[in-house]
Amino acid sequence: MRRKHILSLVAVVLVLAMVMAGCGSKSADTETPEQQLAALRQENEQLRSQIDILTRQLESLQSAILTDWSLNALASSDRTSATITFTAVPATEAEGQTLSLIVNLNGLEAESVPCTMDGSRYTATVELPAADGYSFYCLITGSTGTQQQIPLITPDNPGDGSLMDLGSSMNAYCSLFVDSWNYADGKLTLDNAFAQAQMPKISTGGNDVTATGAALVFLHNGQELERKEVTLAEGEGEGSYEATISSLSFSTPKLEDDHQLDLQLVVTLSDGSTLTYDGCSWFVNDGALNPVMG
Repeated sequence: MRRKHILSLVAVVLVLAMVMAGCGSKSADTETPEQQLAALRQENEQLRSQIDILTRQLESLQSAILTDWSLNALASSDRTSATITFTAVPATEAEGQTLSLIVNLNGLEAESVPCTMDGSRYTATVELPAADGYSFYCLITGSTGTQQQIPLITPDNPGDGSLMDLGSSMNAYCSLFVDSWNYADGKLTLDNAFAQAQMPKISTGGNDVTATGAALVFLHNGQELERKEVTLAEGEGEGSYEATISSLSFSTPKLEDDHQLDLQLVVTLSDGSTLTYDGCSWFVNDGALNPVMG
C-alpha cells in the first residue's frame, strides 16, 4: 500500500508540474495583459505551494519505509532480563532524519531508545525485565518533524512470539500427563502417558540449551523406588521435546492405607540444570489406589 501511495504522489507532482508549464497559454479576452500576468503568477505560486506539500509528503513516505530490520534478544545469566538489539536500514537517508526503538508493555510505552548510526545501519540496544506482553515499534522522525511509527513485533504480527512473551521465552519447563494406568500383582503400569519439555527460546551467551536426558521417577512415601529412562524426541516447535509412553511398569512394595505413590518427570538440560514435574500421585484408601493428577 505504501508503494502505491508513493507512486500516486509522484504522478500528482508530475501532473502539477505539467500544468504549471502550460499555464502561460491561457488567456481571457476580458482581462488586460497586466491582469492576466498577475493571475498567472498567483496560479503558479499556488501550484508551487501544492508541489512543495506533495514533495514533503513523498519524502516522508519514502523515509518511513524500512528496507531491512532485525530484533535480537540475549538473556542474562540469571534469566531475569534480556538485552534487545535493534538494527534497521531505512529506504532513504534524508538529512536530519532520526530513528528510535519504541517498546510497549501491555499497551503502555515502557522504553524509547534513540538509534545511532553504525556504518550504514541504525542500531539501538535496551535491557528489558523478564515479562510477557511486549510490543516493538520503530519511530522515524523526518527533518521537518513529521513522524511515522512502523510496527515491528505486535499482537497482530507476533513473529514466533518469543519477543512478545519475553519472560516465558527465557524459561524452560516440562510436563507429564498420565492418560490411563492399571495396578495389578504389585505393579503399577502406565498404559498411555505423554511427556513434554520446552527449552528456552532465548539463550544466554548465544548458547542454545537442549534436553540431554529424561527419566520417570517413581516414589513411595517420598522415597525413590525406581527410575526409568525416557527418550525425548524433538517436537514440532523450536526447542520442544516430547515422548509417548506406554506399557511401562513400576514395582510397588506392600501398600497400606495412607501410603502414597508419586510419579515425576525429570529432564536434564545441557547447561547442567534439571526440570522436575509432578505428573501424578496415588493414595491408598481401603486397599485401593486413588489417583490425583498433577
